[in-house]
Amino acid sequence: MKNFFEKIIYRKMFKKINKDLIKFFNLIQTSFCGISRKKVKKHIYFYPEIKRMNKVMKKLFKQPLLQLSMSDNLIPFKFTTDDNVVLHGMQYITDQNSDKWMIACHGFGEDKYWALYSTKPFIELGYNILVFDFRNHGDSQKEQPVTMGILEQKDLLAAMKWLYENKSYKHLGLLGISMGAFVSNIVQAKDEKLMKKYRLKFTISDVTYGSIQTLLLHIRNVYFKKIIGKKRIAQRIHKIIQTQNEETNLDWNEIDIFKIYEKEEKESSIPTLFTHGANDWVTPPTDSYRLFIDRKAFSPNDEILIYNFSAHGFSLKEHLISQTYHWIKFENKVIGTDKQISIRALEKMGIDQKCILNNQEEKYEIKTFYFSNEK
Repeated sequence: MKNFFEKIIYRKMFKKINKDLIKFFNLIQTSFCGISRKKVKKHIYFYPEIKRMNKVMKKLFKQPLLQLSMSDNLIPFKFTTDDNVVLHGMQYITDQNSDKWMIACHGFGEDKYWALYSTKPFIELGYNILVFDFRNHGDSQKEQPVTMGILEQKDLLAAMKWLYENKSYKHLGLLGISMGAFVSNIVQAKDEKLMKKYRLKFTISDVTYGSIQTLLLHIRNVYFKKIIGKKRIAQRIHKIIQTQNEETNLDWNEIDIFKIYEKEEKESSIPTLFTHGANDWVTPPTDSYRLFIDRKAFSPNDEILIYNFSAHGFSLKEHLISQTYHWIKFENKVIGTDKQISIRALEKMGIDQKCILNNQEEKYEIKTFYFSNEK
């Protein structure tokens, strides 16, 4: 009987967490604007959503510089994956003549608006932005199961294909947060040739995980250390994965980037900047370290930035100055963007050299770990 109930819990776990997180993020949005998302989600111009998210950035994040202007540069669209799932996307056109695009991938339980607002530093650099709702998120189809990156890879690949076939550009960047970071990392690890066809030049990986096993182990170590002993953890993780396999008819052991680099010995030289908080309670910061080390031999332009204190997915809230500076500096190194454009982008974000040297957001940091071959 105990094993039966455990199996039910394991089978429904990711579905329940996803629903709870969606409720949580919707609550954040409605708390600061007082508009029910259900009443406005079909609004073609997205103004209510932008208004609501602007208030979130100002009142919750305390970062008014992350707000976006409400203009006619928001374009909704739909596209279809190779397994016939219809996804809802949105384009933010910064400059019709820009040859630079960024695709941003939101985290588990979030939606395309959270992804859009994370791209503000790149909007100031002149990037046009494409964001979309993963399957079972936002306005996209809900029939698909939550798979933590297995099926979601199809969503990102479909977005990249749509952009390639419908827009003219020279440079593409990926920005992923949490599950979105995992998807960005594994897609690039599996097929570098395809990524180069799509003109992918760099990836920003924020608070990623590297495998389902390390993710579940980290969750155990943070939340269930006293309940699940070390001797039983491998057995429990195996059970959770097995029940998810049965529930989704997929192999959840495929949620593993380490296997691609360490066992299959594939390589991807597309520069990636890994960012994480050492105290992250959701995804293991050691996974960012491990991916950085795995890739170091064949991707020398990778960088890594680890904060002592940074809540999961909230680095732009808690480290706006440092995060923005390093993202723009990384883009400048890879793309070769004119330094004056980068300086102007930083200034638009309220960041100058004096601000960087006297960064009050870092007052609780003992030593932020940052590594670049340029340093």
